[in-house]
Amino acid sequence: MSQHLKRVGVLSVAQTLAVLYAGIGLLVACVAWIVVMAAPHVAESVTLPGGRTLLRTAGGAGLIIVIPLAYLVLGFIIGVVASWLYNIVAGVTGGIEVEIG
Repeated sequence: MSQHLKRVGVLSVAQTLAVLYAGIGLLVACVAWIVVMAAPHVAESVTLPGGRTLLRTAGGAGLIIVIPLAYLVLGFIIGVVASWLYNIVAGVTGGIEVEIG
């Protein structure tokens, strides 16, 4: 028997996406860390305001902490906006048809 998904919990979706995005951010950070450590000349070529370079500013630990946190925040924001928009559109269209069983 199919049913229609007419509403989703905004905070529930936002929390789920935040955790999912943080995991993706951790994978991205690990890849970035490997690139920075394997090719430090690339990180040294990126100059930030104040004359500091990316490697001296972020280093390995900075990448592993900052990137997942940024992804977590963005995932939460995207989750709020997407679920809010879904609830509006589902109210007009009737929602997504799902079969649970």
